[in-house]
Amino acid sequence: MPQSAPPPPTAAAPPQKPAPPPQKAAPPPQKAQPPAQLAAAPPATPSGRFVVQVAAMRSASQAQAYWTRLVDKHPQLLGNLKLDVQRADLGNRGIFFRVRAASFDTKAKASELCTALKSRGTDCIVKDR
Repeated sequence: MPQSAPPPPTAAAPPQKPAPPPQKAAPPPQKAQPPAQLAAAPPATPSGRFVVQVAAMRSASQAQAYWTRLVDKHPQLLGNLKLDVQRADLGNRGIFFRVRAASFDTKAKASELCTALKSRGTDCIVKDR
């Protein structure tokens, strides 16, 4: 019998990678924590020197509507305060109506409200009247 040629060499199988370690089960979802309770805003004083500006709108009616929505959203913070709308003529930029929470005897009290509003997602600045 004639001798047949040896079979062609086969490619070596690539080395097997070790199996990845088993993944840990995801922890159960945690319940959302309620927001920290903030102290209610101090009552407004009619003659207070400081205000907290929360927006600037194009009309007085828009300013009033925005204030109403904001008080509904943050009654504990704004319920005791009064709306103070300041008309501002900014020349070429137009006329704006500044929405301001009034009023505070000290800058520290106004800043306390502004900090609380910011922690709830509402931007603001403290201004002198």
